[in-house]
Amino acid sequence: ELCEKECKGVIYMEAPGLANTSLRKKAAKAITAALKRDSQYKILFVVTLEAGRVRPQDKEMLELVLKAAPIGQSYTVVINKVSKVAAKALRENGVFEQIKQELFSG
Repeated sequence: ELCEKECKGVIYMEAPGLANTSLRKKAAKAITAALKRDSQYKILFVVTLEAGRVRPQDKEMLELVLKAAPIGQSYTVVINKVSKVAAKALRENGVFEQIKQELFSG
């Protein structure tokens, strides 16, 4: 089920459970219904790094939504729980390019 919150006239929605295989169909239906609403929206994918790599379930979730929803490139990827050391590596050592390659290499 979609979780909706309004803040300063903007509605934020979250579809928990997409990464959980037993809840995936329910979450996918909620996302589809949200995307069919007659309004503007922004899609944020939240991924987490473990040992410098995107968690497999996060990558799979992103791929599933991008294949199923007609959103083109109208989304943002947020890397969650980034330490100061990891943030520095993402900025300076080409790690960010590696992460993008990992996420978007079919």
